Amino acid sequence: MCLQKTGGGFSAADNRNESERDFVPLLIYMGTSFDGTDERKSSADSADQDIRGREPEGKEKEKLEQEKKITDREREEKEKQIIQGIENIQGWKQEHMYPRLKMEFHSWSYEERSITVRFPVQKWELNHMGSMHGGIIATAIDTVCGMTTRHFAGTILTPTVNICINYLLPALDGDAMLVTAKIDHLGKRLVSLSAVCKSENNGKTIATATSNFMLMKGEMAIKLKEW
Repeated sequence: MCLQKTGGGFSAADNRNESERDFVPLLIYMGTSFDGTDERKSSADSADQDIRGREPEGKEKEKLEQEKKITDREREEKEKQIIQGIENIQGWKQEHMYPRLKMEFHSWSYEERSITVRFPVQKWELNHMGSMHGGIIATAIDTVCGMTTRHFAGTILTPTVNICINYLLPALDGDAMLVTAKIDHLGKRLVSLSAVCKSENNGKTIATATSNFMLMKGEMAIKLKEW
């Protein structure tokens, strides 16, 4: 494109062929300027810079990271609380289900909000096929989910709302199950968890589950406890 002199001054003379002229509106529509730069990319880069500019930096970022951490002493105290809770359950009357399961603390993670408990496969728990009864596996998963909810939510009474279990492999005699429950969402009234049950001998997954627990607080929790 160039300028040519006319009677009234200068005007633009388009010396491109017809196909080139037709291509110009398309470039403009696609956000591309005449010099070949992509205007959309420039806009996106500017927006990206604005977002990065709003990210926490320095002391503010360090403060946010510190809030996600706990000291070694706090971690040790929390682990003692979990172990004590399991020991309290084991101290119930022997005719109760919990002591008979002979559960043991295995591990936990503050960052992942999870607890893992070991359950040995015992003779009395076997079904007619020689593997642990599905109801016992469900009990183990439900127990660890409730334990995890109580610990991280700080609530004593946490009744199960629902639980969905997928049985994948049998738990055989002489093995032990490592049941891990992890909090996926912690709300004001409900807690959602996912759980996985693995073989201690070979590490294979025996079952997986998802569940929801209710947080009982105030007068309702007192009445339920008295009942």
